[in-house]
Amino acid sequence: MTRKQNYVKGAFILIFANLIVKVIGALFKIPMQQFLGNNVMSSFGQAYNFYAMLLTISTTGLPVAISRIVAASNVKHNHREVEKIYSVSMKLLLCIGIVGAILMAAFSKAVANFVAVPELFTCIIAISPALFFICIISSFRGYFQGLQNMIPTAISQTIEALSKLILGLGAGIWAKSQGFSNENIAACVLLAISVGMVFSFLYLFIAKCYGKAQRMDEDDPSLPLRSSKSILKELVSIAIPITLSSSIMYITSVVDASLVIRRLIDIGHTKDIAQNIYGAYSSMVLVLYNLPPNFVNPFAISIIPQISANIARGLVAESKKVMDTTLRICSTIILPCAMGMGALAKPIISLLFKDEVVMTDSNGVAVMAFDLAGQLLTLLAPSILFVSLIYVSSAILQATGNEKLSIISALSGVTVKLVSSYVLLGIPAVGIYGTPISTTLCYLVIIIFNFFFLVKKTGYVPSLRRVFLKPLIASACCAAAALGSHMALSSFIGGKIATLCAIAVAVLVYVVILLAIKGLNKDDVKMLPKGEKLCGLLERLRLI
Repeated sequence: MTRKQNYVKGAFILIFANLIVKVIGALFKIPMQQFLGNNVMSSFGQAYNFYAMLLTISTTGLPVAISRIVAASNVKHNHREVEKIYSVSMKLLLCIGIVGAILMAAFSKAVANFVAVPELFTCIIAISPALFFICIISSFRGYFQGLQNMIPTAISQTIEALSKLILGLGAGIWAKSQGFSNENIAACVLLAISVGMVFSFLYLFIAKCYGKAQRMDEDDPSLPLRSSKSILKELVSIAIPITLSSSIMYITSVVDASLVIRRLIDIGHTKDIAQNIYGAYSSMVLVLYNLPPNFVNPFAISIIPQISANIARGLVAESKKVMDTTLRICSTIILPCAMGMGALAKPIISLLFKDEVVMTDSNGVAVMAFDLAGQLLTLLAPSILFVSLIYVSSAILQATGNEKLSIISALSGVTVKLVSSYVLLGIPAVGIYGTPISTTLCYLVIIIFNFFFLVKKTGYVPSLRRVFLKPLIASACCAAAALGSHMALSSFIGGKIATLCAIAVAVLVYVVILLAIKGLNKDDVKMLPKGEKLCGLLERLRLI
């Protein structure tokens, strides 16, 4: 049997996969926006948000629950129970997938009317089969993650992304060449994405049934085997609070999409202009905003089985060390991303997307997509840190059996989000800028509540100095270097080349400053892939 990955290496496997997935996603969404336009992207985004909401309701909690109880059984060498957990969870998610896909298609017209785009129902029907397949896929992923093997999840995510790129983009270009309406073009793209899910499912099925992806130690046949009813009860009791807290956030995103368009119309914009504004926000700003947290989410996935296994062994101190290490690594990754993106918001958007006129202001001056999206991304940048910390803190609460408390955090944040968004969007001088402001307020409230519960229930108190201070200092220098070098270089070379150079300078400055102030921890570095060699080199250079 092969040795388990430590949770940091498992996280980096997922990070590498996420990097590939995001590059592929950019190769999908950027041409989509350039070839098909913001109106198609708006229809695509609204239908996909509804799918994501149902996906969250159907699958968010159960993979976490599966990985958690699989890890606890596996560490006790009760592998017959591990296989039984897989069997019970697969049957449960199969039923959820069938019911969910049917309900999604059945209520497509009602949802389309609710978001004030009646033609959207074809898009919702087109993406509904994906819900069925992703439920089955989630059962496989939860099983492998519980065994602390992240490779099958990483490969299946890459297969999904490639299928979306090849089939989705191809279908969109074909549909446009046929003269289809914007909604029907988006529907063709979404249907192709549904078809692509089949390939991910087939890979995981083969890995589970015929491969050697299971990573188990020697079995102990003397251990008792729980009943299916007992396993099902534990799965549901863990999954429901996690699902509720996550569903609240996704439901809010769907409501928020409708709220943005309705409130923009309320302050005097036409429906087409309101959709153009939201299309620029969703297809440019949110695409970039969602990128950095995806490099932190793998740690949230990896630490759940690790902490669960430590708790099953009674290793409380080891669990707290995992929490500390994870937060420190995540802050080292995410702080420069947040501050750098805020500093270079418009240049980065200009590097990747196509500019177009979004609307004309009251003075008859054209408002360009790059100008609007750059300002929105700068306002949204601080919440990149908040949402990343939410991933990790929520995972710790889930792993320690305190998942119910995340519902309180989510409800509090969502209340702030909806109230502030409604009020700010209705102020003509604020308008669309109210959306990133309300989002930042929402995530700030959630992270405050999560850390309060974390301290109260686990006794773990993160050190602001040890976890955040040194990465914050290096990140501030990184942002300043990015902005300064871009301003200096853009006068002599092209804007896109200046942006690429500024990003390279910012990365170099961040690494140099972080090493100079000894912002890396020796134990953390050892847990990285090839960590022992890297740690030895840094110690010889007296940088750690």
